[in-house]
Amino acid sequence: EVINKKDVRLASEDEFKSIFPDCEPGAEPPFGNLYSVDTVVDKRLADDERIFFNAGTHYQAMEMGYKDFARLVKPKVGDFSMQ
Repeated sequence: EVINKKDVRLASEDEFKSIFPDCEPGAEPPFGNLYSVDTVVDKRLADDERIFFNAGTHYQAMEMGYKDFARLVKPKVGDFSMQ
């Protein structure tokens, strides 16, 4: 519903490789806007003051304020997780 699609599935590792060529598979950062991909986040993440995520490798991580992330990426926010 959040991205207005009915058929949604997880991408394969090969699909990720072609979309994020400068990242290690499985370590893609949540900046879909830099790769022409929608970024979606759970509404509970939007409640966090700071977020942490992979920085394109399995050895580097980034920390930033969620409000800064939201301002830069403009993610679509939905209710995806279970409490």
